[in-house]
Amino acid sequence: MQREKKTTLALAENGQTGSPVRNPASCQRPFVRNGGVTRAVAPLLGFILVTLICPTPALASAFSASGKVGQEFYAAGPPGHTSSGPTGATFTQEYRSGGIFLSSSAEASSGVLALLAVASMANMTNWDSGHISSSATAHSIESVRPAWQLLIGSGESFIFNYAIGVSGGMTTTIEGYGAVGSEASLAYNYQVGDSSGSGQWSQNAAGQSSKYGTWNNTIHNAFTVHRGLTYNLDLHATAAAFGTKNYSPGGNATIIALADFGHTLTWLGITGVQAFDSQGNEVPLPPDFYLPLMGQDSGFDYWNSAAAPESVPEPATWLLLGSGLVVAGLIKKSAARRKDS
Repeated sequence: MQREKKTTLALAENGQTGSPVRNPASCQRPFVRNGGVTRAVAPLLGFILVTLICPTPALASAFSASGKVGQEFYAAGPPGHTSSGPTGATFTQEYRSGGIFLSSSAEASSGVLALLAVASMANMTNWDSGHISSSATAHSIESVRPAWQLLIGSGESFIFNYAIGVSGGMTTTIEGYGAVGSEASLAYNYQVGDSSGSGQWSQNAAGQSSKYGTWNNTIHNAFTVHRGLTYNLDLHATAAAFGTKNYSPGGNATIIALADFGHTLTWLGITGVQAFDSQGNEVPLPPDFYLPLMGQDSGFDYWNSAAAPESVPEPATWLLLGSGLVVAGLIKKSAARRKDS
């Protein structure tokens, strides 16, 4: 079910607006047992969903990135590293010890959010019970000012059609004595002017899953701006992974939870525009009409796509690929053990 909300004169058949949902009634985490969840699929994966939609603090800048990894078996690892500037923000944190590998990576830049959350253990012989977890969040919000001073001719309101790419994937597997469950989830919401939408996707190793919104496809929506005004472009996304191990003397638990948002949300630019006069009559525009839509923090022109050329990975992508290769190795080893058994 797709929940993008479409407004404006050109899309009057829907005619509803709204803001992203970020205020859940509760932020409590249910306990997970026996490869499943304590309640039915609604709500599926309570810990993950709560992590994804809990309110974010007020932003001091246009871009923010954060995350956290955690485990209950060994001493805490090094803290995460955050960097931010006028054109973007990044966060990274990793933990490796005793067969446990955790990774949280997040990047927010003009029109692009990229995330990865990994919680895994390989052939864990530690007898203790406990949890492993990872989460990552990226947020960009920018005031956009159309270059109205360049506009010649009539037109008091404008409908801009735009596209946003959404891509993601996840892996949840368990095997071995002591492995209880693994869960992964991805979520996003966006608001562009008076248009908005959201999506969530969750699954666990027991085969339960839940999904709504657009995934691994392109969102098409539209917003209205009146001449002389600005609007906000707000993108927010979160990835989370979680695993549970029981007390198991002589255990050999393998748990993999991977939530991969290599390019969670990607602004793909303006795909069409209509102009209307003060009476609501459409004003013809030339085929090559172009109006710069300048981000007031980054200076990026949101008329254009923010997608990088496929042959040139972005800086955060190298980190995401590195963490992904580690998990790919765990999956390969897990498959080999199942084949030999």
